[in-house]
Amino acid sequence: MRNKLINLSVLFLVLVVVTGVGSAKTPSPVTVVVEGAAAIIDNNVSRAFDEAKVDAFRNAIEKGMGVLIHSVTEMKNFEVVRDKVFAKSRGLVTGYKVLKKWKTPDGIFHLKIKATVSMKKLNDVLGPVVIDALGNPIVMLLVNERIGREKPFVSTVESAMLVVFQKAGYQLVDPSQISKNEKRLAALKAMSGDLSLAKELAMKHNADVVVYGKAMAFAYTKQKLYGQVIYGVKGELQVRAVVSQTAQIVDSLSISARQKGMSLEDGAVKVFKQLGYKAGKSMMYKVAYALAGGGPSAIPGRTIRVRVEGITFSEALSFKDAVSHIKNVVAVYQRSFVGGNVEFDVNIKGSAESLAVRLEKLGYEVTGFSAGKVVCRPKGR
Repeated sequence: MRNKLINLSVLFLVLVVVTGVGSAKTPSPVTVVVEGAAAIIDNNVSRAFDEAKVDAFRNAIEKGMGVLIHSVTEMKNFEVVRDKVFAKSRGLVTGYKVLKKWKTPDGIFHLKIKATVSMKKLNDVLGPVVIDALGNPIVMLLVNERIGREKPFVSTVESAMLVVFQKAGYQLVDPSQISKNEKRLAALKAMSGDLSLAKELAMKHNADVVVYGKAMAFAYTKQKLYGQVIYGVKGELQVRAVVSQTAQIVDSLSISARQKGMSLEDGAVKVFKQLGYKAGKSMMYKVAYALAGGGPSAIPGRTIRVRVEGITFSEALSFKDAVSHIKNVVAVYQRSFVGGNVEFDVNIKGSAESLAVRLEKLGYEVTGFSAGKVVCRPKGR
């Protein structure tokens, strides 16, 4: 019995020593110099100092937001987002030093400080607020996996990333809606630099962002200990996130990890879960910040597929012009015209429901509706 316990202990030690565990990089704190101000009421300078400090802390947090989001002031619903972050701002400023304080003749107390902002805490507060402000953007995951020379039926990396993105507040395209071969081909073409199939799938499922990549796992060693073969498995993951409409890269990640298993497949599943979780944690808020930030990869709106039935080609052109002048419509793209039926991709800062209402006001009867598609025809036909 004693020898069996020793053998199990040795086996456990080998598992611990050989297994490599990674984690997402924690955002480093930032130090900013900011000012705050407050009115001096009833000569109460102490109170004015406290209020000026609160004001300075808010300015420090806003600067921290600017580090995370490119062109933060151009963010949609910026005022709402900022107020929600300020409401949860306790603990975001982890330290400060007073550099200067002064009063002006108009009775205002001014304070200049050097403040340290915890970017990890700010990230955890700001990220969910931005995702909510964006209207819960839709993400599609396409990861091509290999275990040795085999292709598993289900992508473990996708499943792990899906859980992370869902918990963060994103909507996810159901992997079961995309065929296995279609998904694999899209991922392979995207990794080779051709995003066409991935973008086509994204548009089909109304996805704002495509996260695509490839993962592989292989045994780098194996040992037989007391009758049990232990496999050392290394996993590698390359993954990118791009805005589906513009093909602008949001984030790119190349990571690896090691795990142990009783078989190659067992170790591969473990390492793929680890890599998928790590990639999801690294990307989940970067995606939201890129969509919100006003830069070249910022999301201009949602793409709604509009099918108009029973019209002529000239009427289709008139329809396109009328829709392009609807408030919050960013762009209109004609995709096909066959047998009196025309399809458009309408990019709008709003929902399919709001677009359907506007189409009815333009004189079209809505005959079909879903979250990503509107079907209509001229009234009376």
